[in-house]
Amino acid sequence: MRRCFWILLALLGFLSSAALADQNALEQVDHLYLERDQPPKEQMGLDLLRRELAANPRNDEVLWRLARALKWEGDQKTESAEKIKLYKQAADTATKGVEANPRSVGSHFWLGVGLGKIGQTQGILRSLFLVDPIKKEMETVLSLDPKNDGAHLVLGVMYRKLPGFWGGSNKRSLAELMQAVSANPRSTLNHLELANTYLEEGKKQEARTELRSILDIPDPVDPVEARKDKREAAQMLDRLR
Repeated sequence: MRRCFWILLALLGFLSSAALADQNALEQVDHLYLERDQPPKEQMGLDLLRRELAANPRNDEVLWRLARALKWEGDQKTESAEKIKLYKQAADTATKGVEANPRSVGSHFWLGVGLGKIGQTQGILRSLFLVDPIKKEMETVLSLDPKNDGAHLVLGVMYRKLPGFWGGSNKRSLAELMQAVSANPRSTLNHLELANTYLEEGKKQEARTELRSILDIPDPVDPVEARKDKREAAQMLDRLR
């Protein structure tokens, strides 16, 4: 009996160490993602994710991070066919995360984003069949994480870009994007997309306020995205003067 106790204790210790190693790897992946515009860091993150996935193919925490990385790779391509190929890979990878854990917020979110990027690249009118699946994923995210700013952001952009006959509405876009900004004011992209919807509504002063907010954020949640958004915000403010 005593021997069984020590074997069980050792096994629990091993499992705890393995879990800790996985968590450390995920933290490293997240850190590398914040420097993904540096090619060596991007590749290091991908290599680490693939090693983790080989060890545990049904780890949803690894799968959604890999989907995120594949989406970024797609963003960097110039040819539509290459973009769509990587966005589909991102969506397929996130789908595996959802299958592994139906309550995985990250997997549902990046599945919706992957589908959205496919639709954006193909063109809105050719991709209306994707609207309901994207909404479903974002609504699932919000049911699991009501303060998830990313889901509000995706819905806000989608409502602005959709034609009115398919549910497009700047009013709904503003409501979603305001919630995104409220939930995460350190996201430059939340402010930028809210400014874009304000401009669509002809509300230039409100747009200026959001654009200035982008320039004033000292510690954005995503430094890579922020550098791009700050440049765009400055250019937009110049045009609005």
